[in-house]
Amino acid sequence: MKTNLKVLSLNTVRKMADAAEIEARKLGADVGIAVVAADASIFFTRSMDKVTGVLAREVMKRAQNALEDASCDNAEFIFNEEGNLGVLVIDGADEVINKQCAQAALSVIAEA
Repeated sequence: MKTNLKVLSLNTVRKMADAAEIEARKLGADVGIAVVAADASIFFTRSMDKVTGVLAREVMKRAQNALEDASCDNAEFIFNEEGNLGVLVIDGADEVINKQCAQAALSVIAEA
């Protein structure tokens, strides 16, 4: 997603995770959420009640690897005119629900 943000702040990342979690709860799903800033200044994960620690770590690893490889399943890249700001990965439910949760998280940036 293209945005006009200069950097991903911790406050923005938390709002993104909150939005994704709220959407997942509305849909009755349990997901793991990871956001990693491209400059490694922020690593943020959130796991819902029934998400195992293994999945939560896997989601974070995929987010970090996505920044290195510039590709990943369920990864949403966040960038501005100057380049990549970070990546958001959500997993734990089916593809449609994961996408809806990611869109809810990205809507926070669109409103900023």
